[in-house]
Amino acid sequence: METTSIRNKEQVQCCGRPLCLIIPVMVTLMIVVGFSPVLQAQVASFAPLKKGTASVSVRELTIPGKARNEFQRGMKKLEKREEKGSLRHFDAATQLYPEYYEAHYYEGVAQLNMGKEDQALEAFQKAIDLSGGHYARAQFGYALILCRRGEPEEAERAVRFGLETDPNLSEGHLILGLTLLKLHRVDEAAESARKALQFHDPSSTKALLILADAEADKGNYSAQVRYLDTYMRLRPHDPNKALLQSVREAGKRLEMNKQSVAAR
Repeated sequence: METTSIRNKEQVQCCGRPLCLIIPVMVTLMIVVGFSPVLQAQVASFAPLKKGTASVSVRELTIPGKARNEFQRGMKKLEKREEKGSLRHFDAATQLYPEYYEAHYYEGVAQLNMGKEDQALEAFQKAIDLSGGHYARAQFGYALILCRRGEPEEAERAVRFGLETDPNLSEGHLILGLTLLKLHRVDEAAESARKALQFHDPSSTKALLILADAEADKGNYSAQVRYLDTYMRLRPHDPNKALLQSVREAGKRLEMNKQSVAAR
């Protein structure tokens, strides 16, 4: 776990065990850095073409039907979190159509979900190379792994390159916010988080954790608690719910202590 500054110590409960945390507690660095690119908004981008579709890109016409079918089967497996099964279909898709950079990208997503960062990095790089650097999601995935590995400077360059290609993907702004947070550029991180939230898609809610961390870094614990409350209301089944609740309670205690000191 990493923190941006040392102000107060608090103890919170996680999985029934006490954790001594330095407050502000950087929940984003513990939680968001462990996320993988989400699928909800992305699956629709590669849904099978329906009759009556107004236009089809030239590139789509070059993809063999069998390759596309394998890709779609892989996407369905991945959406169900059946990573190993998805990899078989993505591999089949790239065997049929070696230039299928989307399949390489989602292979990277599956590998990342399985905790295989080296393989994921290789798949993202393959997607970047095959697309000539024009597939932004591959840049974002590559940047996320660099951030997880403690290389935020390189991660920032990668994610900004991706955003130049496509600035309309919330996960790009989210990963940039995370990267800037690790670089201790808190105001810039908050700005990126707000941009991510403007897209109103499922992945953007993680930006609330970046905003919570930014407020905690400034000692604004009441604002931190509000952002955490909003996040937990939108994501009531988050697997890290217990930790988030503990951090929220720690923030409330720190705010009370701050007000008590100010009243003296």
